[in-house]
Amino acid sequence: MSSLSRSPLPSLGSRHQHYAVDLEKNHDAFSAILNSDYIFHAASSTTPGSTQLSPKQEASINIYPILNLLAHLQNSRSTLVFISSGGGVYDTDQAPPYNELSLTGSKSYYGAGKLAIENFLFSYNKQTSNPVVVLRPSNIYGPGQKQKMKFGLVPKLLAHSLNQENVEIWGDGAAVRDYLYIDDFLLLCSQVISTPFDSSRVHTFNVGKGQGHSILDLCSEVERVTNNKINIEFCEARGVDARSIVLDCTKARDELNWIAETDLPSGLSATWSWFQQ
Repeated sequence: MSSLSRSPLPSLGSRHQHYAVDLEKNHDAFSAILNSDYIFHAASSTTPGSTQLSPKQEASINIYPILNLLAHLQNSRSTLVFISSGGGVYDTDQAPPYNELSLTGSKSYYGAGKLAIENFLFSYNKQTSNPVVVLRPSNIYGPGQKQKMKFGLVPKLLAHSLNQENVEIWGDGAAVRDYLYIDDFLLLCSQVISTPFDSSRVHTFNVGKGQGHSILDLCSEVERVTNNKINIEFCEARGVDARSIVLDCTKARDELNWIAETDLPSGLSATWSWFQQ
């Protein structure tokens, strides 16, 4: 089993190998993964905000590289697991929660890029009969997630709380998101590895806690966990941000025997302990 990513991933077991390569330039690594049982593709370096005015960047950074990977996998029998986005691919003009059959369509080029890749994977599966699994996680957080510019609200809030810095929030703080603890996500990945899949179709799963929390609620919970006051500076809302995203993960429960066990207070406490170290 191998994973292919531009950033380190936690180990999924003793047989796990991690490859950090440039999918456009480094072809030497492909020979190492072509005979793998499972390939987890988690390579992505954009956010809805970072490509808001640059659709071409979404194509060059995320779409073209995975197409290069698919070209190398034409004769492989590996199961390709693509990490898509539960928060970016659904038409949020419809009311949540969203299941895998909900209408898709994204306000952001980020989400549009994920959907484009999913469509290519559908064609790839039909042409090759190679197994494909698409995971649509909600907002993943947890130990190991470092603060990055415009990426990850939980590490941003914890880091600013630790340093007693003001936090900029886009909009009024009422936007609702589904927060998923990293250990629960890795357990789902383990369940994928343990499940035989019919290779005649793409298998798509939402991966979330199934509960919504507003940004203001999250801030209050971070204050409780850290015992530090968060000073919020409200900024103008961005047009790419949905008001409410909550995932229905019934399919993952029924087909993979998986549910997210970690509640938000417990997950934040564990993440805060890691941050302080």
